[in-house]
Amino acid sequence: MVSYDRHINHVRLFVDGILDSSFLTEGITKTNDSPIYIGGAPYSVDSCDFPFLLDELKIYNLSIGTDQIQSEASASLSGIEPSFIYFGCFHCDMNTAILSCPNNYHLCNKMELYIGVYNVLRKFSLDVNNIILPYSSESNLGIGICCTDI
Repeated sequence: MVSYDRHINHVRLFVDGILDSSFLTEGITKTNDSPIYIGGAPYSVDSCDFPFLLDELKIYNLSIGTDQIQSEASASLSGIEPSFIYFGCFHCDMNTAILSCPNNYHLCNKMELYIGVYNVLRKFSLDVNNIILPYSSESNLGIGICCTDI
């Protein structure tokens, strides 16, 4: 899900309810009364060929919050609340992984991985054998996955 709040020029990208990235845009949003085309318009078929699959599309005429975005996506994550996990870093070491967790999050431990984080990783096609665990003696690079403090 991509969320865009035109009033503050804030674009947020959610993948199955999990915030992937966000940034502020510059300038103004130009509106029009033209139809919406996803992936290209009929008049640009020769220059804009972008084949892809889209499960669902919803367009709102108001700003929706993170809670609503996550509530719509929670069923696809096998019962894990989207705000439970945060992808801190990829291909990083232990110290970077620890520092990548925001306030009120920590590196996920094995119990948290087993209660549902593994399912989310598989859904995102991430290597479940390449996770940085807290207090591990291994010095490998991997994925820093943060879980919320409960």
